[in-house]
Amino acid sequence: RKGQISGVFDKNFLLIFGEYVPFWNHLSWLKDWIPNLSSTEQGTSTTTFPFDFQGKPYFLGPMICYEDIIPAFGRRLFDSKTPPNLLINITNDAWFGKTEEPYEHLGLSIFRSIEHRVDMVRATNTGVSAYIDATGRVYHQTPSFDPKGTAIPAIYRLEEVALLTPGGFYQTLGDAFAIVCLCIVVLCTVLVRHRLRTPVRFLHILASALALHAVVFLASLLSPGTFFAAMYAALFHRQESTFSESSLFQATCLLFVCLSIAGFLLGMILEIIHQRRLLLESSHPIQGNARLEIFSSLLCVTVLPVCLFGRMEGNTGSVVSLTLVCSLFAIVGEWIGLLITKSKRNQKSR
Repeated sequence: RKGQISGVFDKNFLLIFGEYVPFWNHLSWLKDWIPNLSSTEQGTSTTTFPFDFQGKPYFLGPMICYEDIIPAFGRRLFDSKTPPNLLINITNDAWFGKTEEPYEHLGLSIFRSIEHRVDMVRATNTGVSAYIDATGRVYHQTPSFDPKGTAIPAIYRLEEVALLTPGGFYQTLGDAFAIVCLCIVVLCTVLVRHRLRTPVRFLHILASALALHAVVFLASLLSPGTFFAAMYAALFHRQESTFSESSLFQATCLLFVCLSIAGFLLGMILEIIHQRRLLLESSHPIQGNARLEIFSSLLCVTVLPVCLFGRMEGNTGSVVSLTLVCSLFAIVGEWIGLLITKSKRNQKSR
């Protein structure tokens, strides 16, 4: 009210290609193809703004744009000596136009209020603005409009909100419930495979995962300088900021290459072993595959280390990309392994 700045917060998670380009110094040539590309520096820490009301101190928790849909960021924001009593989200969804994205964005942001039991105020330039209470109920939702379409008058909303003491189990437990559900699904899958007499080969999964990790380890050892640490920083998504952009870029490229080749070989070898086992155990035509063991091994290298030792906060895209690329190469290897097994089977039958 007095025009004084009570705090400063820099957006932690920038929109890829819209606000930043990964490894910009190495990919700046993309600017010639896409002039609208930009690369800005991101913030690295959360902030709460002090707010006095009726002589009592409170704190406001800022979330810029899609930071309100990242659960891990919300937990980090509340994990401070001065956790927010109210969430404030300012968003620019103008580039999506009049699509379903602004409504989906609102729907995903609701969970931050539910998880931490505080209200949220969303102010969005082209919609959807709204007030969300601590139970997830949405009030006074505004429409969304296309900035390139017909101009509409500004919409004003003024509401009283509650300044609450944050709580809820999510701040303490995090994604423990989801992890338990995943373990139950895995257990059910193992039981079903056992009943179908196609048990999961845990020894194959363990040996394959160790082999993939050995490939990463050897590749990092054979690289010069501090490449060993940079390689694992890129794989685990842990303390990447301690390395130069050049080191991380080279480590990421090498990681994609060596794991893709290793995934291809892994898919081929596991499929050959699996099909030979089927031939020994049954006289029926070749059936089944080693896909579950192959994908489980890859996940033990690309996803599990991030969940255990790193941070799955804004890094989902890179983790998914690495897993998909390795999986595609593994599928090709599996297909070739199946062809090799069928060819040998046909030769024996002749």
